[in-house]
Amino acid sequence: MLVIDDLEGVGIDSVYKNGIQITHELLLNWEDNHVDEEVESRVKNSINMRPLTTEDIECIGIPKKIIGLVPREIITTDEGITDNYNLKDDIIKIVVIESHKGTMHIGIAYLKGMGLKRGAIGTTVAHDSHYMILAGTNDSDIVKAANEIAKMQGGKIYVENGEVKASLALPIANLMTDENPQQVVNKMEKLKEYAQVNDGIDAFMNLSFVSLPVIGDIRLLPGGAFNVKEWRMISQEEIDEEWDKKQRKRSGSTQSDEDGR
Repeated sequence: MLVIDDLEGVGIDSVYKNGIQITHELLLNWEDNHVDEEVESRVKNSINMRPLTTEDIECIGIPKKIIGLVPREIITTDEGITDNYNLKDDIIKIVVIESHKGTMHIGIAYLKGMGLKRGAIGTTVAHDSHYMILAGTNDSDIVKAANEIAKMQGGKIYVENGEVKASLALPIANLMTDENPQQVVNKMEKLKEYAQVNDGIDAFMNLSFVSLPVIGDIRLLPGGAFNVKEWRMISQEEIDEEWDKKQRKRSGSTQSDEDGR
């Protein structure tokens, strides 16, 4: 149970578990929970995927949907189509991997509105199916983040220039940890310190909802982009057709400008 100071800011005043207030001293002296070995073996080692490669997610020149983030919200918007990164316009790549059954089904799109300028982030907390979801400014760091999360058997991570700068392992069903709560707090603070994003955006919270296909407008699944309002997958053929129309319109505008000159 949380006691908060107000409904808008949601500042946490105190926390209670089993009727006991969780104090700073209690966190420092946290006792590990006893878990039955059979149960532990069933909930761990839930990540099952081969190593990701840059070839798996390379798509320069192939049009993909742009999913827009909304500050202080978990909804997304349809921001059109692009065929490459555009960091100047805050367009980075987003990747969703089916990481439980070894299928290596991978959905790829672009993400606008996060504000990430370098590196890549990733998490296996990705509602509701909790696939592995990653976003980054370059393919190499995205691949590094994916493979390091797989080694941790789930978790959150920030990678820059091929180096893991911060991480939190979540090896219990790729969602939870049995680490000391204060250590978890410290690691999350470090992750957010490295993952500098736009005001009103929580890098890992917003990312974790981009694969949730029940809240509009556009989401990303291992099978590709998903139109929530129409409740259907968006085919590559549809994306290609929209891209061709965009290119023809752009060519027409350019020709008109030249004729005017």
